[in-house]
Amino acid sequence: LQGFWCYKYWDSVLKAATYNPDGGELRFAAKDAFGIGSPRAWDKNAKYPFYALHVFEELDSPGEYYLDRQNNRLFFWPPGDIKKTPVRVTLCAAPLIQANGVTNLVVRDLILENGRGAGVVMTESRNCRRENCLIRNMGQRGIELNGSRLSALHCEIARTGAGGIGVTGGDRKTLTPGECSVVGCHIHHTGRLDWDGGRAVFLNGCGNRVANNLIHDGPSGAIRYGGNDHLIELNEIYGMCSLYEDVGVIYTGRDWSSQGNVVRWNYIHDILSKDAQALYLDDCDSGDTFIGNIVFNGGKHGVMLGGGRDNTFRGNIFINMPVGIHVDARGPNAIVFNREDSWNLLAKCEKLDYLSPLWRKRYPRLARTMAEDPLQPLGNVLHENILIGCKKPFELQNGTDKKWLDRANNPERELADFPGLVGEGSPARLNLSKLPEIWQKVPGFEPIPIEKISRESGPQGR
Repeated sequence: LQGFWCYKYWDSVLKAATYNPDGGELRFAAKDAFGIGSPRAWDKNAKYPFYALHVFEELDSPGEYYLDRQNNRLFFWPPGDIKKTPVRVTLCAAPLIQANGVTNLVVRDLILENGRGAGVVMTESRNCRRENCLIRNMGQRGIELNGSRLSALHCEIARTGAGGIGVTGGDRKTLTPGECSVVGCHIHHTGRLDWDGGRAVFLNGCGNRVANNLIHDGPSGAIRYGGNDHLIELNEIYGMCSLYEDVGVIYTGRDWSSQGNVVRWNYIHDILSKDAQALYLDDCDSGDTFIGNIVFNGGKHGVMLGGGRDNTFRGNIFINMPVGIHVDARGPNAIVFNREDSWNLLAKCEKLDYLSPLWRKRYPRLARTMAEDPLQPLGNVLHENILIGCKKPFELQNGTDKKWLDRANNPERELADFPGLVGEGSPARLNLSKLPEIWQKVPGFEPIPIEKISRESGPQGR
């Protein structure tokens, strides 16, 4: 059975052990990481969805199959006429293209499809490109990149079992940039099997870039990043979070040392979950900058700033959101310093020698954290953000003191103030061309290069 057993931000597949039809009791063969049933009072009785997979009796719809492993027999109900639509079965568990320790390799103009593993995997490599490739119907990720100056350019990644593209490049301790990039790609319909791992891009390391991509249709968030000095810009994202709740469309979390990242000029709209967060800094993540992002119908919160410090939000636009910007002070109830724990945020900094001259110069506010009330969300800057039609423009919780926030020049307006900004169709469309005349009335607002947002055109043909 696959589903949500405790929280709707964590799914797992649990094998059924026994079932008592008289009492209706089902016992699993293994434990879920969080247990069964939410411990939170407000959703303790919530009914979370799950489904049965690989059960012969559930083979009742076109497109479904059942594998009888004991008798080596496959039962398959075709989705249509197999004479017109070919059906393929693959036994290839290895990546379709795998390279380790290579340099100056270009993979271009290929269609890679129908593998059980990943499409392309490159490890400990440098100066390599995957360009104008179509990678689809894979069992795991489309592309995995690990090294320096590696790039995925103008590729399409679709219908993967897990995520779209994973990138790890650079060295965090020495703050050496990886200079890896994901640019001009179309990433959609990911996470067929691995819902949480079905994000379009996973970004780690130091000094990498994700830009001008079109991302849509996935079970969870779009981009999850961690590390230092990354640039995430000019992406268009919609139709995400079809299954997950309390998830970030662009997400990072629980690491004081993950500093210097810039998220700017992204357009996030029409997110499917009503409890998603467009820009999510989870569990006291700190030291990042968000500039000129446009969020329209982006879930529940435009910004979920969950206890973090020294973040800057400047010149963002939030339209038709239940909550524009949320700030809370969860640190005192969560951060620990005296034991090994994912919440020991100081230990993560010490592992990277955050008090070294290099780190002190790059992130001076991080070096002062322990001397400045480290449990509280201090040093956050909220300037020139425009909030239009947000039911609650600002939400401060868990004892957040207004004095802790540098908040200024954030106009709050109603949708009715701007005729023609949102269309009347279903779904309603945002007229981006109307935004300049709005931000021109906000002193200090940095213009957003709307014309450069979304997928960057590349070569044609494969």
